[in-house]
This record gives sequence, structure tokens and C-alpha cells, in this order.
Amino acid sequence: MSKPRRIVTTEYFYHLYNRFVGGYHLFESKEIVDDFFDIFNRNAGKYGISVYALYCMSNHFHALIKLTEENLSEFIQRYSTQFCRLVNRKLKRKGHVFQTRHKTQIVQTDKYLKTVVKYIFNNARRAGIVNQVEDYHWSNLDEIINTYPNNEKYKELFELLFARTLPIKKIIEWLNSEEKNEDIKAVHNQFLTDENEREKILKKIERRKQAGKTACRRKPELKTNKEFIEKIIEEVRKYFKKKPEEIALWRNEQYSNSHTCWYILSIKYNLKLKQICEYYKIHRHQTISNAITRINENEGKKQCIEKIIKELEK
Repeated sequence: MSKPRRIVTTEYFYHLYNRFVGGYHLFESKEIVDDFFDIFNRNAGKYGISVYALYCMSNHFHALIKLTEENLSEFIQRYSTQFCRLVNRKLKRKGHVFQTRHKTQIVQTDKYLKTVVKYIFNNARRAGIVNQVEDYHWSNLDEIINTYPNNEKYKELFELLFARTLPIKKIIEWLNSEEKNEDIKAVHNQFLTDENEREKILKKIERRKQAGKTACRRKPELKTNKEFIEKIIEEVRKYFKKKPEEIALWRNEQYSNSHTCWYILSIKYNLKLKQICEYYKIHRHQTISNAITRINENEGKKQCIEKIIKELEK
């Protein structure tokens, strides 16, 4: 019986997982772990894949990734072949390294994304190897701790999880908090997707793509930068009049790019100003982060940001 084809899309995060053949404890050597990280990340960069989490236990690994192109199978084939050849050469062995085909599951909701992230970084703690998640070093958690929040990729992930920027200390505290049994079971069962569920996911992805195409065909409501800035300032003042304590976020340089999202969301995504307010307030990842990546570096952008901030400070 043939295996079902993978659902490949750039719309969602993926939880990627595999175990070594025969339960082989391959990741008991730091050298092999380093080789795995190097080959996995190098090929991810080559195929335009963002790696948000990569976690190695002795006989298996977990990863959280996101595609920019529909090339998941090509990436898995390339990196796993290179890793297999390297391991067989170093350990003087033959045959497959991975037990079976890589398991890939689309993370369809923000709630489930939170469950998966916590599950991945708690593997060693759950197995009793360490007492705190930060004590286990065969993952990219050390990199997250050392580069967050200056690393836009990790900042984007945790802003999506918590709807705001949290200090790394708070994130580690959350990772160390107790997991719910139902969440663990949900992750364990996630790869058991039947054909009906697969079709449901494909239809959802198609609806999302069609909705995006329809939005792009609409004419932008705001015609000029001047008209846009005046209306944005008016809406922002109304919003912060109700919540003055949040105005500090707008004066922080860390959020300067996000201010420009108001313009991008209006012109590119054709959203009404009230919708934009809601999207910005809860840091919706898949709209705002995509908008940020399409901002052109020019004087017009800088002037737009400066004027908004200047008007807010009056």
C-alpha cells in the first residue's frame, strides 16, 4: 500500500520528526549531534527553510520549520542523504540511518503551535535527563537565549505565541511550567492523519490562498501617503486614548518597523483601519511578519515612521 503524499504548503509551520533505525542511540556523541545541526541548518538555508526549533534526543529528533517554497521533500531527501553518508563513513557502517519516512505534521492553529513548541523543548526534562529546559544543550535553545530578541525569526515566533514581546526569562519560565497530559497526547497522536483529515487541510489551505488572491484584486481604499498618515494618526490617537499605558510600545525603536505595517496592511492587504488596529494589537504573525518582509528600504518609509511617532508625542 502506497504512503499518502505529504501536504506541502508555505502557509503553516511544520512539526518534523524522525527516529533512528532500530532505536539506535546515535546522538550520544556530541560530534554526531554537531554534524546533524550543521547539515540540517545548511540545507535549510539552501532551500529557504526557516528553522525555529531543532532538538536532538539520543535516538530521535524534533524540528519546527516553515517553508518559503514548496520544497519540503527535496530538503528532507538532501539533508538526510548527506547525514546518512557522513554517519556511515565515520562509524564504518552501512544502510539507512533513519527508521522510516520523516513524519511531518502541519501546525494549523496558534494554540497548537504553543503546545508543540513547549513539547519539543521539554523532551529531555520529560525524560528525567535534566531538571530545567535550559540545562539541556543539544538543541537550538541556547541560540534562542543568546540572540533573542534581536533575532527576528525567534522574536516573530514568540510574539505569535504570546501576542507580545516577553523577556527571555519569562519565556524560559513558561517552558519550565508543567505540561498538560492532554497536550502531550495531542502531540503523540498528531501524525495519525487519515485521508478525510488530509482533504480537510488541503481545502482549508486552498480557501486561504483564494482569499488572498481576491484581496489583492481589490482597489486600495487609501490613495496617497498624506491621506493615509492623517487617518492612521487619527485612529492611533483614538486607540491610545483608551489605552494610554500602551503608547510606550510605539516610542520604542524596537517597534519602528511594525509601525510601517499599518501602511503595508492597508495598501497590500486592503484592510480597513479598524481591522489593522486589531491585527497590530495582537501581533498576528502570518499577516504582519509577511508585511514586514516586503517593506522597501527608502526615505519615504523613514519619513512615514518619524511623522507618526512625532504626532503621537504631541
